Amino acid sequence: MRSYWKRSAAALLGAALLSGCTLPAFAAEDGSVPTDGVLEAVEQQSLPLIGAKATIVEVPEDFAQLLSEGRAQITVEAEENGSPMELVLNISEETLFLDNTTGQPYDASQLKEGAEIYVYHSQAMTRSLPPQTHAEAIVANLGERSPAHLHQVEQVLSSTEGEVRVLTNNGSMIVTVGKDTPIAPFATKNIVTNEDLRLGARFFAWYDVVAMSMPGQAGAEQVTLLPYEPEQAVAIEVEGNALQQQARVEDGVVMVPLRAVSEALGYEVTWDQQTKTANVNNGEGQMNVTVNEDNYQYVTARTDAVGMSAPQSLGAAPQLEEPGTLWVPAQMFSTLTQQDAVSLQNDVLTLEVK
Repeated sequence: MRSYWKRSAAALLGAALLSGCTLPAFAAEDGSVPTDGVLEAVEQQSLPLIGAKATIVEVPEDFAQLLSEGRAQITVEAEENGSPMELVLNISEETLFLDNTTGQPYDASQLKEGAEIYVYHSQAMTRSLPPQTHAEAIVANLGERSPAHLHQVEQVLSSTEGEVRVLTNNGSMIVTVGKDTPIAPFATKNIVTNEDLRLGARFFAWYDVVAMSMPGQAGAEQVTLLPYEPEQAVAIEVEGNALQQQARVEDGVVMVPLRAVSEALGYEVTWDQQTKTANVNNGEGQMNVTVNEDNYQYVTARTDAVGMSAPQSLGAAPQLEEPGTLWVPAQMFSTLTQQDAVSLQNDVLTLEVK
């Protein structure tokens, strides 16, 4: 599955505006990949997907068969920068199909010519006419409500009274999901809550009003949660320096090696072999983390002060891996520092302490 914001692409075609570090293949009529159609990247950069309302103008007769082979195409007329533009959408096994009315998966074989959809697609396009591009998500059966917005959690901000606030859209948008906001998983029967909007998670959210602030802010009326499964390893950068070790994602939780990250931040780590507990101390605060206990609590380390946070779950317990690496949720460092120190963009986990 491609992460929402990870799309290394060229902007030479003039496109105004989550995905792998390699460009998805563009299928020719025979299923082969053209060698002369993809724009060369002038630089590797993070580019958001383009979201556009579109009308389907052509669906191949063997569309269902091509879908099953993961190499289908449809031609649409999309509204790009206020002007109509014909596009060929390449559809892969990774393309998401959402029913805008139900918030659940849409049967892609039901796409028909003349139907209105909302598509999220890559900015990378071929030089062909019409240009081809990869469809990250297609929202169909629009109904009377606004199309769902596709997001990825880049940072989990502080929450109060059961509300969860997340930063997304390359830091330009805050989406608030209340404790009573309907939230459902995509294509599973799992029970989920807004607390499952963890670092890296992708989700569809419905809202009509965005506050004219910086960053913009919106309150979700409904959410459909997608799993976070990066297609490549997640790199770690601490205070601008890349670590040799990489993060990993387990059950949707981004995990990092405790000692490597702590020492890169200049923190002291001690280990109690008997209780299988590590203590991390940054001079201002400290935290004890115990193997197999999903329980994280900040306690002041200053002798002239008193203070602690309420114990909290971060979705995963510390895991001890031989030959002695203790893996903890990356979000733990936001709790320890009492600030929004952890963010994730383009499958790069960044830790910065102000």
